[in-house]
Amino acid sequence: MVQPTRCLRSNMLLLFVLGASGAKQITEIDEDVPTRSGSMLQTQKQLAPAAVKSSCSDSELACQYWSWLPIVHSCAPRDAGCPVSCSSGEHTCHTPPTCETCSAVNYCSSQPCPVVCGFGQILCNDISDNTVSCANLEAGCPIKCPADAFNCHAPPTCAGCAGTNWCSSKPCPANCPDGQTSCTGRNGSYCVPFQKGCPANCSKQEYSCHSPGRVAGEAGINWCSSIPCSPVCKDSEVPCALANGTELSAIKDKGCPISCEKHEHLCHARPTCRNCTGINWCSSDPCPEMCDLHEISCSRHDGGNFCAARANGCPTNCSNKEHHCHWPPHPPAQQGFNWCSKQKCPQVCNSTELACIEEDGGGICVPREAGCPVKCKKHEHPCHSPPARADGSGLNWCAEADSPCPLYNCSKGQVACLEDEVYTCYDRRDGCPGNCSKHQHVCHSAPKADCPDCVAVNWCSDEKCPEACSADEMTCLHKHGTTCRLLSQGCPVHCNASQYSCHSPPPCRGCTGSNWCSDVPCPFVCASDEIQCAGRNGTEFCAAVDDGCPVTCRDEDYICHMPPQCPECVGTNWCSAEPCATSV
Repeated sequence: MVQPTRCLRSNMLLLFVLGASGAKQITEIDEDVPTRSGSMLQTQKQLAPAAVKSSCSDSELACQYWSWLPIVHSCAPRDAGCPVSCSSGEHTCHTPPTCETCSAVNYCSSQPCPVVCGFGQILCNDISDNTVSCANLEAGCPIKCPADAFNCHAPPTCAGCAGTNWCSSKPCPANCPDGQTSCTGRNGSYCVPFQKGCPANCSKQEYSCHSPGRVAGEAGINWCSSIPCSPVCKDSEVPCALANGTELSAIKDKGCPISCEKHEHLCHARPTCRNCTGINWCSSDPCPEMCDLHEISCSRHDGGNFCAARANGCPTNCSNKEHHCHWPPHPPAQQGFNWCSKQKCPQVCNSTELACIEEDGGGICVPREAGCPVKCKKHEHPCHSPPARADGSGLNWCAEADSPCPLYNCSKGQVACLEDEVYTCYDRRDGCPGNCSKHQHVCHSAPKADCPDCVAVNWCSDEKCPEACSADEMTCLHKHGTTCRLLSQGCPVHCNASQYSCHSPPPCRGCTGSNWCSDVPCPFVCASDEIQCAGRNGTEFCAAVDDGCPVTCRDEDYICHMPPQCPECVGTNWCSAEPCATSV
């Protein structure tokens, strides 16, 4: 009977020791593995994790305790952790949560517990007593300031950053929210909105001026001035200086206002481009008609002007016996020209054509590769030489009946030549040989280096051989043969003594100039980078597009100029009684 009693007492002592060990956190528990109970007299299955955790809220932690039958489970706050019961001589240590979803941990240690800061805290070291502690990030580590100092604080400047505390002999600066800036006053600093800016302390004799921030988030500026404040113009306005030294803002389209004398006309020019400024000036003559971007100013017989479409050009009043000639617009000026001529109007050719002069003084356009046609005599026959380069021009001439034209046919790199009624192949660079008499010249036209498929040409000529023209030249015929002229010059014409020799510059880059004979004075046909202008005496002349038509001003007036404001615009000149505007 004694032995069972001893056994029962031993089991009860073991249960007491296990119960003193406290609780443990439930993490992972195997549902099917049997575990020994605290009484050691029986075995039981552990509770499933879902059954234990379902009884705790999201902010709680499931804890397991070893006690009398059966095993006990309870819930504890996550930030507190499951409690533990430590033995005598042990330290009860606590580790706070280190992340938003983490739980605190409590444990027993024979050593002093370390200082561990949790999530949203910062570790602080007090050098006065060499101790460490934890503080909230936003509050920052505390500081002990002298009695005569200010205890200042700056909140965190970013997510995850800590606040800052310091001692200052001066008042602490203001901690301004977004959209405000800090200003310093006699009693410390304070916050004002960005747009308002820190105020200026002006005297009674000074003007208090303000300028808002130029971009979003930039603080406004306030200052003191001995003269009236300059206006703050909007994007649609322009600052204007008045004669009394003050300034004002005016709408860009209307331009800065001016004051004219009683005998003067107040003239206005509209803006010539987007975001440009209108112009106002005084004129002793009636104000000219201001033309739009795609218009051109044309002269009237009374000295005035009117506007016409730039592409059409100024109109002309031709008689029944005259031809109304027109030169189409070409870049960059995109201006058309019109004039009267008793002769046929010259043909206007594009960049892929040649302008060829006819016997009646008129002109025709032919493809560049075809070349200008020739009219041969009965004992002659026409010959043709293809272009020596991709962008070159073909050549036509008249050869004697007994001088065959060069032939082009053979394998690659060769040309077929007819000799004694038999074709013979020669190198393309040499061309077919010329069978010339002793009194004739053997002429040769070598192919260009950048044209591997071109063929050299040899022929007989009673006159001197024609020149080989360069890329920017064209071949022109004359009584004694051929000559090379610049494309911009065009082939010359021979007019009667009573006629005028007229010239039209090329209307585009790569085009050819034109020359013709006229019984009346030649019209002013300007180049593609020029504009047609009219003088006071009715004469016409050409001026550079960038310079614009010049003006004649009084001695006391200013000659003002505005350069082109867009690729299709032209320069503008005008007279002004006031100093010219420095910007538009």
